[in-house]
Formats: sequence, C-alpha cells, structure tokens
Amino acid sequence: MPHGRCPKHHAKRNIAGSGLLKFNSVSTTQSVYDSNGRNLAGQHVVWNDPANVNWYDQFITILNASLPATRQFGNPDDKATVQGIMSEQYRFQAANSDVPVYSFTKPVDGRSMNFEIVSTIFKDANEIYEEPPYAGNRLGFVYRNDNKGNGSSNTGFFVHFRQGILNQGTFTIDQPSTNETVDIDASNINNSDVWLYRLNQNGLESELWAKVPSFEANNVIYNSLKKSIRNIYGVVTRTNDRISLAFSDGTFGTLPRGSFKVYYRVSNGVSYTINPRDIKNVSIEVPYVSNVGQIETLTVSLNLLASVDNSTEAETSANIKARAPATYYTQNRMITAEDYNISPLSVSQEIVKIKSVNRSASGISRYFDLVDPTGKYSKTNLFADDGALYKEEYTDTFRFKYLTRSDIEGVIYNQLLDNLQSIQLRDYFYSKFPKILTGSLNVRWHNKTSDANMSTGYLGAVEDTTPFKLSESTKSNLRFVTVGSILKFVAPAGFYFDKAHNNALVAGNATSLNSTTT
Repeated sequence: MPHGRCPKHHAKRNIAGSGLLKFNSVSTTQSVYDSNGRNLAGQHVVWNDPANVNWYDQFITILNASLPATRQFGNPDDKATVQGIMSEQYRFQAANSDVPVYSFTKPVDGRSMNFEIVSTIFKDANEIYEEPPYAGNRLGFVYRNDNKGNGSSNTGFFVHFRQGILNQGTFTIDQPSTNETVDIDASNINNSDVWLYRLNQNGLESELWAKVPSFEANNVIYNSLKKSIRNIYGVVTRTNDRISLAFSDGTFGTLPRGSFKVYYRVSNGVSYTINPRDIKNVSIEVPYVSNVGQIETLTVSLNLLASVDNSTEAETSANIKARAPATYYTQNRMITAEDYNISPLSVSQEIVKIKSVNRSASGISRYFDLVDPTGKYSKTNLFADDGALYKEEYTDTFRFKYLTRSDIEGVIYNQLLDNLQSIQLRDYFYSKFPKILTGSLNVRWHNKTSDANMSTGYLGAVEDTTPFKLSESTKSNLRFVTVGSILKFVAPAGFYFDKAHNNALVAGNATSLNSTTT
C-alpha cells in the first residue's frame, strides 16, 4: 500500500439467504420409455420412491431426455469434490432466450418472501454458487453423491436458490473520465449479487467485467491483484443499500467506454432462518429441445432439505462506528495477535465476536519443540479408561455405461468383483448375517426329491426321519432358520459332495476337482 493512504471501512450491505433445493420429482411432455417399454410422458417420477421399484431408471430416463446427447447423466460438464461430496455439473438443453431465473414466493418467519432459482455451478471454487446471469444461458444444476444412499439429503440433483429479485439496467459512457462512477439508485441491493457486462454493437452481453471485492485506498486501482485483468470495477455502498459502480483511472485499468448492462439483486434486507417446511413442492417448468428438435417441457418439483440461516441485515451505523477504527488500526493486515482479534470483524457483519490465541511468534525457533501439557497448542498423547465404539452404515454405488457385452464383462471383472471382495462388504455380511452353529443339535438334511439346481427335503434327526420344527415354531437355535437364511451343509465323516452331480452326497474322500466337504 502506498505511504500516506489509509484503508477505508466499507459498509456491508444485506446478505441474501441462499441454499440448495433438491429435485423431488420430474415429468416431461416428451414420449420417452423406461427399460420395461413404459411410456413416461406425463408421469411424475419421485426420487427414491419406495412404492416404485423402477423409480431410478425412470427418473434418469426423463432427466436424460432434457440433456444434450453428448452430456447425458454420467458424462458431466464438470466434476469435482465440493465440500467433501462428489459433485457433477450438468445443463439442460434449454430453449430459453432470456436469463434462466425461476421465481417463487414462500412465507418465512411470518413474511412473504420472493426467491429465485438460478443457474448453478461450482467451477474453480470450493462451494456451489450462482452462475453470473446472462441472456440465453442454459440452466445449470448439479448431481451430488455422499455415498450414503439415495435416501440421503446430500445425494441427488440440486439447484441453487437465492432470496430477492434480479433486476437489470443499461447505461452508456461515451467520454469516460478518470475514476468514473455510475449510481444505481435501487434500494436493498444485497452485498454480493452485482454483475457488469460490456455490450457489443448488437446490444448483447459480450464481456463480463471483474468485480473488485472492496476498495483498499482511494480508488479501484489498488484492488487489481492480477495486473493482467484490466476490465475491473468496484461497488461502493450508499444509503439504504444503494450502490455506485466505480471504475479505474485508465492507467491501471480500462476506462469504461461504450454501452454496459448491470445485473443486481434486490433482497429484503432482514435476518431470518429458512426451515425445510418453509420451502416444499416448488415447481418449475424448463422448456428444452428434444433429440428430434421438438420443444418439450420438463417439470421439476423441488424441496429444501436443510435449514438455511446465512442471511444478515445491512451493517448499521453503530457497527460501522465500532469497526472503522479497528480497520484503520490494522492497516488491512494481520501481524500481531491483536490484529487477529480485530481485523476479521471488518470482513463481514456475520462475525459478531472472535477470539484468537497467539500460539507462536517471531523470535521462537521453528526447531524448538513447545510442549504444552494441556494439549491446547501442541500434540499430546491422552490416556483414558472409557470410550465409545460405533459403526456407520452407508450404500456404495458406481455407474457405468456399455455398448457391447465385453463392456459388461469388463465392469463385472474390474469393478463388481472388487466390491464383492472388499473388506467393507465382508464386515457388512458379518454384522447382518450372524453365524449360528447347529452341530450340537444333532441335525441332518433328509432329501426327498432332486432336480437340476434344486432339491426338496427337511431338517431332522440323524438317527431317524423325525422332522424338526423351524423358525418361530421352536425355541432352539433352529428358530434362526427362516426364509432368507443362509445354511452351511457339512458332509458327515467318510462322505463328500459331488459338484458334478448336483452336489450329491457320495461315500469317500474329497480329493477330486469337483468334490467338497461343505
């Protein structure tokens, strides 16, 4: 920072409530067919529907009809792990010519609030966020899978929503001056949703200008961290959450010459919590171009599955008076322990209080091991005589596409067999199917009929043909022999099972290739 310039405390405008809505059901006007040949046109298929065994096949079939042929489910535009959850980016083959924004109204905390469903991306970021709006863009959404099954609130298809109403305006600057400013006089513009495009000769958005987070000095040039980016502007907060667009001086950034379009979202400017019961059964209709070039409509029903409490009011005058001196004091840097307790308060009005503890400081050798017996600042081995052991069950899935029989065989040998031999599946089997030993009960199998891959009979005594009661009819260990049980048969001494002859019991020793004792 140049000498003689002090950082300014810039008032924070209101922060709009935002989150993710999950696809609850889908339907289409197009004639598409599931794997059983059923026409799904006009059918509402619900995600993870326990009453529909074919729900997954039908849900994906309907969704694929609205996607480009080269970007079907399983072949996303982008893929990354976002906040610890595998995420995939998709876009509808939409037929809209305007900004893809879908509005709805819901009551929250006794107030009627306006919300908007927006195009959703996560590119080059560790969070899912709203894509900058522009006309003709295709609505984006994401697929997330936390490997806890389709019933998990974090597994399925999601789209981003924000509280407020997106507005736009245009202006033209023929002869720009140094540090040009343009006022936007709408009230309650939130703190983040402002975008600026330069228009081409046809009046279309041709170039998105980079927004500077905040001013560090007297003008926008001090924010140009990437000197190669010259098309920059800043946003200055005015009374009642009005804003001004501030441009550079023409030396460290481009002067704003030509026609521009600004998008901004007006939010209600209050703090609130949105509960899942507040946003349910939100329906949007997405027009799309089918694979035969016809305009069809995809109807999506959306639900909120997790509470949202990230909205805040605009920074008050009292807060500004309290935080401005701290901003001047820290000079926009954190060096001392006191800086770490003060500077974060100027970042966002969401931070109410902070406490930082100095764990190390300059002058202490990095090779000096500071041992803290409390375990607060250094690693400590702890010993105890109590604890807790728990297990967590989850559903692991994988997807594949095939064209030939060889592709299917490759999936079986390279993926499915590995899963069947995994330690996790073995542990699941041991936990769900306990071993019940019945050797002490003197039980044997009495065969009645035999056929290819099938035989009938009963469990009874070894000495005679008396049948034993099973399942709920007895209190012995044979009560575990129920429908779905897995039984292990052991050949008696001097006998073995012949695999080549339908596992027939044969006298002798199990020495041949097709012989086994179990």
